[in-house]
Amino acid sequence: MTQEPTQEEFAAHRMKFYVPSGEAGIMVDVLLTAEDFEIVGEEYQMLFVPVEKDSEPIVFTLIPQAIGIKKIKVEFFQDNKYIGGITTTTRVVMPEEASDANPVRMNGVVKVEGKSLPPDLTILITERERSGDFMRYQFKLHSPQNGLFYRNITEELVFHGSPTKWIEGLYDELASLSQNEGTSTLPETLRTIGVDLFEKLFPKELKDIWHKNISGKVKHIMIISDEPWIPWEVIRPSYEMEGGDFAEENFLCEDYQLTRWIAGPPPPCQLEIERGAVVAPLASNLPNVAREVAFLTSRFRILGITPQLEIVRDFLKTGGVQLIHFACHGSFDPEEHEQSAIYLEDGKRLLSRDIAGERRNFGRDKPFVFINACQTARADFSLVGIGSWADKFINSQASGFLGSSWEVNDELAYQFSQAFYRGLLEGQSIGEAVQKARLLIKNDYDSTWLAYCVYADPLARITFL
Repeated sequence: MTQEPTQEEFAAHRMKFYVPSGEAGIMVDVLLTAEDFEIVGEEYQMLFVPVEKDSEPIVFTLIPQAIGIKKIKVEFFQDNKYIGGITTTTRVVMPEEASDANPVRMNGVVKVEGKSLPPDLTILITERERSGDFMRYQFKLHSPQNGLFYRNITEELVFHGSPTKWIEGLYDELASLSQNEGTSTLPETLRTIGVDLFEKLFPKELKDIWHKNISGKVKHIMIISDEPWIPWEVIRPSYEMEGGDFAEENFLCEDYQLTRWIAGPPPPCQLEIERGAVVAPLASNLPNVAREVAFLTSRFRILGITPQLEIVRDFLKTGGVQLIHFACHGSFDPEEHEQSAIYLEDGKRLLSRDIAGERRNFGRDKPFVFINACQTARADFSLVGIGSWADKFINSQASGFLGSSWEVNDELAYQFSQAFYRGLLEGQSIGEAVQKARLLIKNDYDSTWLAYCVYADPLARITFL
């Protein structure tokens, strides 16, 4: 790491670190994941970054295992806390085809705003291969207090067909359960779905580690992932006891302050909100939207945005708020993610593709975005990466995102929103506020409490100015 970029194209990759007063520098853990390479030695190294001069280099030795375009990811931790990652690609050829090396192209940011505690457990999920409908992912776990120090799970998660149809069917089933299941069978059906997901998506090594090192020993979990599908909130671990019987735990989002993040720049650990904006078409057939707006305006300095398409687009160009709240209908298009929509007045729709160009200027204020509408947390792959509202807002510098993965009950959605904001006002962290809001609306009649998905640092706190 150098004081100044060594090449002009690296100027966008400046890194910010927290340095304790009086210290000559800091130690940073550098973690490497390389697709189809054998890494000679450890996958991580420690780097001392001095304050007054360039650091010494660290060197990883890679042995390629296959030809083609390969992805290399470098992730950084300071004091066991994820502070960002950089991804690059390289082309592996046969020796007779080799030519002069080309400068590497990098994408990513590493930064830290100030010293803060890390989550009890960080789960890193890296795409190792994606070829048509064949995909494989690698898990790494970091929880030093529980004996997991950048622990690599050797068995990978493999999809032999695109998970898109499977996950869409699952979310549709979860949405319909509340209407079609009797009150006595709904909880058991949800538990069955959660355990089945654990059995399918967790490799055996990860299941064993979960039972021995994680279950009941951590409080907050942050998942940093390259994949858009895994419904973490709905997973329900199970294990075999000594006598041979099987036992089940609660849903992950029930037992843990569970959040996600998209690999790249890290989430902020401290948010400040001076005023917010709400977009809520009151003419919709959602009777609790008006109550939600009344609650927000009674608690915060709120700018009401007329829910008309051009006005909302113009608002996104200017921003000026640190909280953006939508209360409306939403939909996710599994065939064309850029057509995923938030429904406004007069049948007009704000599409995820609208979050582009000048309509990303709202990100200058780094707002927390809450879309309290159906299907707004769903994601899949787009032409150039993960396609979702979360990805659109976070890549526009939003400090966090909260949405739902399937159709939610209007009354329970209002109660969840109210409980979430009240928790923040009481000083709860984002992870704690979401967890408690879920449990408040949990009942045997509806699956809404499981639908919400939050992208943030679980320990981040919001100060209201």
